[in-house]
Amino acid sequence: MRIIYVLFRAFEDGQAFWEEAAVDTWLSPIEKERLTTLRFQKRRDEWLHGRWVAKHLMKRVHPFCEFLPPSEILIVNRLDGSPFIRIQDQDVPGDLSISHRDLWAGAAFTPGEYFRIGIDIEKVEKREPGFYSDYFTEKEIDSAGRFPLSGEEYYTLLWSAKESVVKALKTGLRIDVRKIEIFPQRFDRETFTNPYDWLSFSCRVSEMDGNWMGFWQMREDFIITLACHFLNQTEPVSLREIRL
Repeated sequence: MRIIYVLFRAFEDGQAFWEEAAVDTWLSPIEKERLTTLRFQKRRDEWLHGRWVAKHLMKRVHPFCEFLPPSEILIVNRLDGSPFIRIQDQDVPGDLSISHRDLWAGAAFTPGEYFRIGIDIEKVEKREPGFYSDYFTEKEIDSAGRFPLSGEEYYTLLWSAKESVVKALKTGLRIDVRKIEIFPQRFDRETFTNPYDWLSFSCRVSEMDGNWMGFWQMREDFIITLACHFLNQTEPVSLREIRL
């Protein structure tokens, strides 16, 4: 059984919860240096929000991190931009993904190897007309009316799922997202009575080996997706949400 741990946190206007104890107490020296390179306050807030959520997720789910202060849980990025955990100069096995959008930030982690994940959070909003033809296949567009979702909700779901797939691939945005096709599971609108239920989607990536599995849910005006890429063989997956 493959376990994926996820943690989400939203904040209200005003003092951000990750600043209550001051960044000096929970960022490592390398992370403090990285923070100084972020020029715009919105980008700094999003970066801090994502790091705070990821570190608190690791403290809750990984035995190496449980008793460490957050400043000793270092989150660094590979050349492709994907994050990973380093403790005392040792890389922690597993795969980490972080996403943030407006008031929300989320992180997902799975221990072990041969399995990649990507998480994404998107706000449901109206897009420019060219957005649909530029990023979606004919099959995806033709399927829009089969689900109890508005057009904005449906295409936000597909876009977020493609973003989570790209994160799991560790390729950055160097892939044409029309090579990624997303097909949500059929569902009823009553499904949204419980905002914490996860629905599934299937995924096909052209010219890419491995198997895929996807999950999604809607919270308020946001859609969250999680893509899983099996590098060798498929195994059962369990999602465990951590709540602070």
